Amino acid sequence: MLSRFSVTILVVSALCVVFMPFSSPAQAVTDSTLTAGSPELIHIWRDDCGVAHVVASSTAGAYWGFGYCLARDRLLQLELLRRSVQGTLAEILGKSFLEQDVLARRDGLSQTELQEGLDRADPLFRTALTSFARGINASIDAASRRRQLVHPAFRSLGLSFRPFTELDILEIFAGTMACRYNDFTQELDNLKLLNELVRRLGARSASRIFDDVIPFVDPGVYATLGRREHYMPALPGAVRFGPHPQDLPEGESPTLRQRKRNRELKTIGIPDKSGSYAAVLSLRGQGKPEALLLGGPQMGYFKPSAVYEIGLHTPDFDLVGATPVGYFVILFGANRHLGFTATAGVAMP
Repeated sequence: MLSRFSVTILVVSALCVVFMPFSSPAQAVTDSTLTAGSPELIHIWRDDCGVAHVVASSTAGAYWGFGYCLARDRLLQLELLRRSVQGTLAEILGKSFLEQDVLARRDGLSQTELQEGLDRADPLFRTALTSFARGINASIDAASRRRQLVHPAFRSLGLSFRPFTELDILEIFAGTMACRYNDFTQELDNLKLLNELVRRLGARSASRIFDDVIPFVDPGVYATLGRREHYMPALPGAVRFGPHPQDLPEGESPTLRQRKRNRELKTIGIPDKSGSYAAVLSLRGQGKPEALLLGGPQMGYFKPSAVYEIGLHTPDFDLVGATPVGYFVILFGANRHLGFTATAGVAMP
């Protein structure tokens, strides 16, 4: 086992101590009523902070309104995100994005894989996803008819108004969350170092040096995992390692290549995800049921534009929170009963 890192997705929940009051429709900054291609009327209003709230009689209506609001506010960003995961940025931004496109096509999930996963999805998941895509496309249709403003760069880049499929939405999630945000390259750097040590010194010496330079358990690093000596691997003396899994120029590590990739994406406003956090503070020890949940993405100055805030309100649920642009699953927020967050981090299996 060469791995020094693995990725774990964590979702934690806690009872909310304080709920921020929602602004009433009378306080709304904007107010509109739309029809989601059905008899259902969807009421959309914005609170004093400019956050859109969708009021509908069903889950389908709420997610239709979510998609509509997102595309109305972030259509250019949605299109760039779609191109960034499908590997078509160079078509509009030039040859400097060719390497980024190659990596996106190599690392991403195929349409077949996405469809197989969608076919197994829960019906409620399908309802939310389908409605979200339809809401986006309703907004795109309005923009194409010049009934809705779009970012000036949309036309200056020569972009056309293309509808989003359900698989497009899933591909944005998979291409960013799985392939970009959680594409840790430290293991590949470790493998590159170990291969070079083995080539020069042989497997036994390489193993001793490697375990000293990159210890499996570093006593100087604080962790909440406790002592895990029984997981410590041992490299066999006769181990043979194949060629490096990536075709990299001499001396270029996977981490350096990833940093170059992220620099290119930042030039068009797509952030790399440097980390996230989640913490739950409980008062149960004092005999109180309350808890405080802290969490969110660490995206530096990109955070305001990297996530989108929305409120979804139906007879069955009130859901207010934020999520990365293009995701129809809200990762950070609260409903009537729970506060919730999500974080991906580096940990041992």
